[in-house]
Amino acid sequence: MFKVYVEENDVNISLNLYEDDIVVDTYTIDYPQCGYGGGNIIISPQENYALFESWSGQSEHAFVLFKICNKRLEKVLEEGYCYGEAQYIFDENEKTLFRLNDMYEWMEATVGENSRVAKLQKYNLDDLSQTEKDIMYHFTKDFEDGFEMNFEVKDNRIRLILEGEEFEIK
Repeated sequence: MFKVYVEENDVNISLNLYEDDIVVDTYTIDYPQCGYGGGNIIISPQENYALFESWSGQSEHAFVLFKICNKRLEKVLEEGYCYGEAQYIFDENEKTLFRLNDMYEWMEATVGENSRVAKLQKYNLDDLSQTEKDIMYHFTKDFEDGFEMNFEVKDNRIRLILEGEEFEIK
């Protein structure tokens, strides 16, 4: 079982790949010039990919996708900072990486707001091609204190989950 841990300082960010509590590879990323607010690792369901998502702390996010091959982190795709708040998920077959980008500064609705537009991006992991589409989601509650948005992929169907409300994305 593989694990990846992030170590950071003001010079660089190190991603350490562990197998059975032993570091088997390290990948170093230069500290972003536009700032670094933090990062997170997402391991794909079958442990063939590791995604390092990072954020600037100013409602911008980026990612680097790695293939875990022969106990090494091999970079296969990198997207620099873009505006908004994002979430990432792999499909269960590891054929597609999804990024849902809420194109707002904060996940906080204004009084009377009842819909938002987000961008759903799909990355084909076989050829690294990308498609995207805008989706609009509506909610019935006021979320003046912020809200949590998640999504899941199951049986090739995408569901957006927003504070107990669920929407299927076609």
